[in-house]
Amino acid sequence: MTRIKLAGLTVMAMLIGVIIVISCSRGTPPAGTTVDLGESGTWMWVMSSGGFVGDTIYADSVLFSRQLVFDNSDSSYLYTQDGQVRSSGKYLLSSSGSGWVIEYSDAMMPKEMIVRLDADTMVLEQMVADGYTTTFAR
Repeated sequence: MTRIKLAGLTVMAMLIGVIIVISCSRGTPPAGTTVDLGESGTWMWVMSSGGFVGDTIYADSVLFSRQLVFDNSDSSYLYTQDGQVRSSGKYLLSSSGSGWVIEYSDAMMPKEMIVRLDADTMVLEQMVADGYTTTFAR
């Protein structure tokens, strides 16, 4: 009787392991693919959610605007708030086990996972504790 329970637990543990491996590899980009962040593409901030208190901030409810500009020709970026430069420099785009990651040359800008990227919407998730998930639109 004990062997049957032990065998059942072993099979169950193996199934859980397989499910974890499959779910973790689901978002892996295919080898050789690239992500086009937009040739001199300007992204306007729409909203951010998360942080220490888990708040959501919408661009139309605050008195400032933000822009994130990527230039693929030289891997540069520019991050502004109300037209004032907050950060600029180079970015590195790499693939990780769960998607694409943007790493900025400015240490004050945390690494960000690309959660969604299509023609008019980009969602970035900061890869830090209590980070923000931010939505941009073209």
